[in-house]
Amino acid sequence: MEQQSESRGQALLWHEWMPRSEPVSRIFSAQYLIRFTAPTAARQGLFRSRMNSFPMDAGSIVLPLRGVQEWAQVEQDVDVQVMRIRDDAVQAAAVEMVPASHAEIEPATRLDDARLSGILNAIDAERQMGCPAGNLFMEAMENCVATLLLLGRPTRSFRKARGGLAPFRRRQILEMIESRLGEPLTLAELAEAVSLSQSHFSSMFRTSTGLSPHQYILRRRIARAKRLMWDPMKSMTDVALECGFATPQHFSQVFRVLTGSSPSEYRRGL
Repeated sequence: MEQQSESRGQALLWHEWMPRSEPVSRIFSAQYLIRFTAPTAARQGLFRSRMNSFPMDAGSIVLPLRGVQEWAQVEQDVDVQVMRIRDDAVQAAAVEMVPASHAEIEPATRLDDARLSGILNAIDAERQMGCPAGNLFMEAMENCVATLLLLGRPTRSFRKARGGLAPFRRRQILEMIESRLGEPLTLAELAEAVSLSQSHFSSMFRTSTGLSPHQYILRRRIARAKRLMWDPMKSMTDVALECGFATPQHFSQVFRVLTGSSPSEYRRGL
């Protein structure tokens, strides 16, 4: 399961076919999440001679042990979604929950969480479309998964972020966003610019603006697109690319959601 992928979306989540077979040994050096897409029964244990059986429904999630040899087996052929969760994402999500410590996601033989399933479905749909929303969307989804897996699981006390970005930091970030509306911009870059973790930055940004970084950037890109559409020499493809959208289709989808009309309808009304 530990593989290199061609794109950010593929590196984050992919599908694998697990055939019914004899028990196999495995060691995960990174944190993985495995979600079953069809019902089956799985057997798992530290010793081949002492494996426990767990019924798995469609949507059931396994968080395997990390760095420890395990034995595993499925009783029917099944397709699974596999997600690799980066340590950076876990630590960023843990900043507000487990201060001054190294957080790890605890293993689980079975989780059933509609919120996690919804996020994984969104990641998979975005991946199949070729990731038109870009790295910022994927990073935000990864942070959401890490946050849900940490919530309620560590035994240490949590703390909440207070306040928003300092005025000079808020101005710095908003200027950075405005200057790069036509370029890919990641959550990691924004957080690094003000020396904050991704999770803490996201929380502070939302407190300051009322929007997540991803939502704010989309709205600023659409505002820029409205200005550019006054130029009759610019095609919709030109406008989409100059506003940082990977495809005209993605631009049109976001424009309609945020304005209630398509780009063409909006331009005709100018």
